[in-house]
Amino acid sequence: MEALHLIRCFITTSILLALVDRISFWHYNIDIVNKQEQKMGFKVLGKTADLYQGYGPLPKLEGPFLVNGRILYYDPKEGKYWDPKTDFYVPHEEYFRLVGLM
Repeated sequence: MEALHLIRCFITTSILLALVDRISFWHYNIDIVNKQEQKMGFKVLGKTADLYQGYGPLPKLEGPFLVNGRILYYDPKEGKYWDPKTDFYVPHEEYFRLVGLM
């Protein structure tokens, strides 16, 4: 009888220790994930202000917009984007390629 009682106690203790070990491991992993989330942030990839230098608002045009490294203005009357460097309107196909839609 006493041997049976000792075996039951041993099994119960082993199960409890395994559960505590699993819970502590799970809790430790949650702490690691939370610490990694706290370290996340953002990084400025380029100096956007430098790219806009020399380009300001123009009458009857919207913008300037930085599209894939190019400065463009939107002309609502024409319904197209205007490139001040070339002094031409950007064709729709080229604009779609710039923004990655084609």
